[in-house]
Amino acid sequence: MSREGHRIRYKEYKCTFPGCNEPAKTKYNCISHVWDGHLKLLPHEYHGIAYKSLPEEKRKEVKSKCLEYITFVTDTVNQRKRKPYKTGLGDTIESSKEIENNNQIISITPLCNEDFITIQSVNKNIKRLCIAGELFSEAGFFQRSDQRNKNEIQKITGALEQLKNVVGYSFVYKNDENHQKYGFMAQELQEIYPNTVKVLPDGTLSIDTVALLPYIVSSLKELYTSITELNKVTEITQKIKDILKEVLEPQEIDENELFIGKFGLGPKKIIWWIAIIFTILSIIEVICIPSFGMIWFWTIVVSFINWLSYWKSDWNDEVINNKFNKEIIINIITRWYVIISIGLIAFSMTFLMGSTLQIYMSIVIAFNSLIVGLTFYDITKKLAGYLMIFSIILALLLLIILSFIQPSYSCLLSSRKLNHSNRYVFIKEQPPWNCMAPSLHSNSSSLIVDYTKPFSLKAIDFGVTARVELKCENGISFTCGNVELESSF
Repeated sequence: MSREGHRIRYKEYKCTFPGCNEPAKTKYNCISHVWDGHLKLLPHEYHGIAYKSLPEEKRKEVKSKCLEYITFVTDTVNQRKRKPYKTGLGDTIESSKEIENNNQIISITPLCNEDFITIQSVNKNIKRLCIAGELFSEAGFFQRSDQRNKNEIQKITGALEQLKNVVGYSFVYKNDENHQKYGFMAQELQEIYPNTVKVLPDGTLSIDTVALLPYIVSSLKELYTSITELNKVTEITQKIKDILKEVLEPQEIDENELFIGKFGLGPKKIIWWIAIIFTILSIIEVICIPSFGMIWFWTIVVSFINWLSYWKSDWNDEVINNKFNKEIIINIITRWYVIISIGLIAFSMTFLMGSTLQIYMSIVIAFNSLIVGLTFYDITKKLAGYLMIFSIILALLLLIILSFIQPSYSCLLSSRKLNHSNRYVFIKEQPPWNCMAPSLHSNSSSLIVDYTKPFSLKAIDFGVTARVELKCENGISFTCGNVELESSF
């Protein structure tokens, strides 16, 4: 009680809600302030209801939420006379008198200088806590991420293309050379993700590594999509191999039959010439175009199969004159249909770049699936043969058209004009994944290849206009456009 006989109201509680600068209050007033000034404005079932207007049972629930935003402070005006307690192990109640009568101040050695912990004001409602050292937390750290508080929400695209430019390092700090650390260089990261780097008041740079997590997650999803698409191509190739095995392997094999069937791939006179032609082509391809591995491998396999058909098939004059029925024709067409389809796949994987290959494979597979599906219905074998021939012709024409167009990749240059201060030109996008040994070329000697920088040309002379092309080892080229080499400084 005070001298006037009234109870002293100790103002020992302060609001800790972010951005609040209210002075210390009594416990009830502080709880009421937290609710009325902050929490009641948030979206919930008690939105807008004053603390004193809440029912008693609801007020207890609200009070528990408000207690999270208040802290105890010493009332410097009206201090309570509290007795300290000695809490050491083995202490007795009698020993507490030592502390009660002991007014000696214990000296505490500071852990570090006054700049170890600083609080910076970002804006009216946000403060920044800076700690010059390591920070540990048993329960982790949480960051506000409620969708209701966000605007202009967009999905991250092209994350893998950006993330591949990020380089990780191991290092030691100049003031702590005994402990190796791992991380990034803020200057490099600032060029790729500017919003993840902050400039401190002293001019040094800091990194928000948590901000990199969305880019890493998006990159992993893009990588997963690419791997899934590649696996689909592998599965399709395996299915084609299985179909080829079923078509070329007879159900019963005896001494007179091999896997190519009783009648092989056609009349022996024709198969002999086909085997000769493919054998010569195989030798020429291996010598002249060794980089076209899938193509010359296919021609070698085809020549081998034709030689087997020539040596082991039972095709004779009697078959030609008397037993040449539709069943034999359909079997031969089916075998050649599978062989040529595999060849088209080999050619497409050699000459179609990037996602153009996927477009082509999707169209061809869809049409072939349609043909296979129709075979389960009651259609004539003659119609099935016509459909196979039509499918091969369509796939061949589509392959030729897409090889010239290449719609999935555009060669874009970093600049259309070069001068003495800007001598380099390079492509903005990486070449397609199956463009082997890609390189930039120019029709002018004023632009030369700079081997120190990938996919770039350097201007050594000016006053001309040069055409730039991106060429692959398999002969496919992309026109990137013209570059004007300005002679003025």
